[in-house]
Amino acid sequence: MIETTLSLFGFAKDVIGWVVKFVQPKIDVKPKKLHLNVTDWKKQSYFVVCNKTDKPLFDTQILIWLPADLDSSPPIKITQIEDQNRDDDLTVGDIAINSGALIVNGNANNKGVMLLQLQYLPPQGCKRVFFSAEQQIEGDISFQAVSTSKDPPQNLSGENKVGIPFTPPIAITLSSMSFFIKKTQ
Repeated sequence: MIETTLSLFGFAKDVIGWVVKFVQPKIDVKPKKLHLNVTDWKKQSYFVVCNKTDKPLFDTQILIWLPADLDSSPPIKITQIEDQNRDDDLTVGDIAINSGALIVNGNANNKGVMLLQLQYLPPQGCKRVFFSAEQQIEGDISFQAVSTSKDPPQNLSGENKVGIPFTPPIAITLSSMSFFIKKTQ
């Protein structure tokens, strides 16, 4: 099932094998799929990402696929991530960027996708990711863990600049990127 889904979205066979062998045993995403009705839009929903290992995991990427007939960037918005206070804040001037979640919206193989990169998952720990639809959509939204690492990221920061390493698992035509930010003063 996962092999078919990943191949439909343009993953190469070697990448699919890597996801099935190395990512699935470490990361669990529940539910795998949610069905949205047009009456559900503006309602908040969530999915849970869990680390099934006894060691922390870093830069875990969750690919969120939208209903098959949507070819534009996702009309959903990540509104909250529980347990985000364990992630580092990177400061740029008087703005603190929580590097715990990088959100990329775009298009892959003519399908609307959202990629969520969680910086840190504690051993045997979970994060609940809340989202809402920004417009009326109907159909299934699927969630799939596609990448993770045992090594902490090397965030780059300097005076009034910050860089967060990011490598998408597939070619994505980018429409937007976001973080969770707050004013420090």
